[in-house]
Amino acid sequence: MFETIREILLRYIETEGVSITEDTRLQEDLFLNSLDFIYIIMDLEVQCGVAFSDEEIGSMRTVGDLQEQLIGKTQA
Repeated sequence: MFETIREILLRYIETEGVSITEDTRLQEDLFLNSLDFIYIIMDLEVQCGVAFSDEEIGSMRTVGDLQEQLIGKTQA
């Protein structure tokens, strides 16, 4: 699951050679803007066959948060 998220994130970040871990912050460390974040969420929803609510999206601050939400959706 982490690798899927990492691959999608790498499509949108502009920083070369960034290390992505579960603790990586989406805005502060990867400098994602809100539009990039929406595209990332849409890619994850399509690739994994899930849908996130606005509340869930609003609570995602780190790569780990994304992963937790995604695992919760795919195991439900």
